[in-house]
Amino acid sequence: MQSLNTRWYSRMNKKSCRYNTNALFAFFFFVTFFSMGMPQHVSAQTGAALNYDGTNDQVQITGYQGISGANVRTIEAWINTTTTTQRPILEYGTPLEGLWFNFNVTATGRLQLAISNNNISSTNAVNDGNWHHVAVVGENANLLKIQFYIDGILETNSAVAGGGPGLINTDPAGTDVRIGYSPGLNTFFEGSIDEVKIWSTNRTQAQIQGYRNCEVSAQPNLAAYYTFNQGIASGNNPAITSLTDASGNGRTGTLQNFILQGSTSNWVAPGGVSSGVTCNPATNDYMSVATGSWNATATWIRFDGGTWVAASATPTSADEQITISRGNNVTFSNTILNIDQTVVEAGGTLTLTGPNVSLSDGPGADLTVNGTVNLNGSALNQNAGSEISVNSGGSFVFNSGTLNGDGSVAIQSGGTFSFAGTGTMNLAGTKTFNNGGTIAWS
Repeated sequence: MQSLNTRWYSRMNKKSCRYNTNALFAFFFFVTFFSMGMPQHVSAQTGAALNYDGTNDQVQITGYQGISGANVRTIEAWINTTTTTQRPILEYGTPLEGLWFNFNVTATGRLQLAISNNNISSTNAVNDGNWHHVAVVGENANLLKIQFYIDGILETNSAVAGGGPGLINTDPAGTDVRIGYSPGLNTFFEGSIDEVKIWSTNRTQAQIQGYRNCEVSAQPNLAAYYTFNQGIASGNNPAITSLTDASGNGRTGTLQNFILQGSTSNWVAPGGVSSGVTCNPATNDYMSVATGSWNATATWIRFDGGTWVAASATPTSADEQITISRGNNVTFSNTILNIDQTVVEAGGTLTLTGPNVSLSDGPGADLTVNGTVNLNGSALNQNAGSEISVNSGGSFVFNSGTLNGDGSVAIQSGGTFSFAGTGTMNLAGTKTFNNGGTIAWS
C-alpha cells in the first residue's frame, strides 16, 4: 500500500480528525473485534426449495394436464444439480410421438425437450452444482422453434434428434403434470428445484430476464406457480406434503416419497430466489442482463410501465432503480456517471474504473451492495446525504482511487468493506462509517 489519506467524521467520538494509517488500522481492528463478539439470535429458517434424492421423489399436480395441443407455453424453474444421468424437471402428456412434453436435463447437463423419439437440446450445461434459472418456450407446434434460456440467456440449440416430424401436439388427456418425475421414463430428478412457473403464453427474453430473480403475483396467463417457500429448511417436516400453487388457480401439488427430514429429500434453503422478494418494478427501472459495459445498451433491459423491454439507452440517476443482476459483472470506464438507487444483487459485480462516478442522494440507500463493488482507480463522489449500504454477504472492495464527498457508509452484519489494494486509496470529505459488519485491511 502506497498511501491512505482520510478526513472523515466518526459517530464514535463526535470529532472531525485526521488519522494516520496505524491509528486507522487500530480503529478498524477494534470495531471488527468488538462486532465479532456480539451475541446473535439464530432461528429456524423457512424452506425455500425442494431437494430430490433422485430415487423416488416426485410432486404430482393431480388433475392438471398442463398446456396441451400445439398451444404456446413457457416453463420456468430454478434448478441445482450435478447429475450425470438424464433427469426430468417437469413432464406431462403421453409418451407417444408429439403427444409428450418432457423438459429434462440430459446426462451431459444440457437442457432438453423430448416429445417422444424426437428431442432438441441446449448447447450449454447446467449440472455444475450451482443454481440456474432455466426456461423452455414453445412458440408453435414446431420443435425447431423451441427456445431454451439459461440464466436469461438465449441458447443455441442442437439439431432435432429422432428422425420424426418434430411436431408438438401434447395430449390433453395425458398424465398429470409431474415436477421432478418422468412417468414415461420412470426417472427422478436429483438435486433441488425452486420457483416453477407454467405460462400459457410465450414469454419474451426481456420478461424472462426481468422476472427470474424475484417472486411474481397471480396474473393472466400464469397457469401454475410454485414458490416452494414451505416447511423448515432441513428440519422435521412430515406434515408438509402439499406444494402450494401461488397462481390463484388452485393447482396444488402433492409430495410423494420424500423423507422430509435432513438436508436431502426435504424442504431446504437457500433456493434459487430469495423468499419474499417480489417483482414490483417501477417505470424506468433498469436491470442488467449480461456482463459488459455500463454504457452498452445490450447490458440492460428497462421496465416500460407494463413489462420489461430491451433498453434503448443506458441508466443514470434520472431513472428509477438500477439493478446489477446475479452473474453479471458490469464495468464503468467512461468519463462521468451519475447514479442513484443502484442495487448490486448477490452474485452480481459492479466494477468502477472510470475517472468520475457521482452518487446522488435519493430515497433509502443509494448504493446497496448485496454482491460485490470494486473501486478500481475511480473517484466515487458521494453527494451530501447519500448512503452506501453493504449488506450481509456483500463486499465493497477498495483497490485504488478515491471515495469522496459527505455521505455515509453502512456496513451491515455480514457485510465487508475491504481496503484491498496496493495503490493509492484516498478517503476525502466528511464521511460517516457505521460498522456492524467487518472492515478489513489486507
